[in-house]
Amino acid sequence: CPEILKPVYGSDGKDYDNECLLKLAACKSKSRILIAGFGPCVCPPKCEKVYDPVYGSDGKNYDNECELKRAACTSNRRIILAGRGRVRKEAICTCRSCPLINIPVCGSDGAQYDSECALQQQACQTDTDITVISEGPCPCVCPPKCEKVYDPVYGSDGKNYDNECELKRAACTSNRRIILAGRGPCVCPPQCEKVYDPVYGSDGKNYDNECELKRAACTSNRRIILAGRGRVRNCVCPPGCPKILRHVCGSDGTTYDNSCLLRLTAC
Repeated sequence: CPEILKPVYGSDGKDYDNECLLKLAACKSKSRILIAGFGPCVCPPKCEKVYDPVYGSDGKNYDNECELKRAACTSNRRIILAGRGRVRKEAICTCRSCPLINIPVCGSDGAQYDSECALQQQACQTDTDITVISEGPCPCVCPPKCEKVYDPVYGSDGKNYDNECELKRAACTSNRRIILAGRGPCVCPPQCEKVYDPVYGSDGKNYDNECELKRAACTSNRRIILAGRGRVRNCVCPPGCPKILRHVCGSDGTTYDNSCLLRLTAC
């Protein structure tokens, strides 16, 4: 982000030097942070001594609503008015535990959770209001464009990119997992030594040696990794898969209806 001082404060109660830094923090934390106001967030130094009791979403009692808001501001937490009057015993929030299941949902904070229970657990632990906006994985929002900076890198797909942003954008738009493999342009070896030490790749093909496999990956601009040593016979793919909806996410960044369909696609 540019080093510009145009302070804003977010819905998370924190101050940021500019709007770009707020958006960057939201992106890095995978949370929904909105601009709550411009300029630094200043907490009121004190409240009027008026007894009009209320209690907050943190389960605590306050003499009045101003005291509740001041506590939220000074503690940098989201505390909202839960009711008027006093609670006899201040509540202690115990967050529920969740079973290890994978039925993904997308939350209103922009984050993806393994299940609705996991979303509710996060909302409880962080004392924030998070709701389910859709079932299944969250849609990926790709950056519209990158700065025209030439700082070459190459990815795990064997391709060259002008800069790291272009690599990440390619991964997002193609819905594939492409990670930074190195800096500078990727140069393929012109030839390999004639050594017979057979291996087979993740593409199901046989190669005379590991160097030939890497060279094939580089020249074809594809991600081919060592699957095993020796020669492999023809791979027989499963004829079909059951129609069961248990979403799984593959290492290629694609969501599949179940693990069988993932293996079928790989084969």
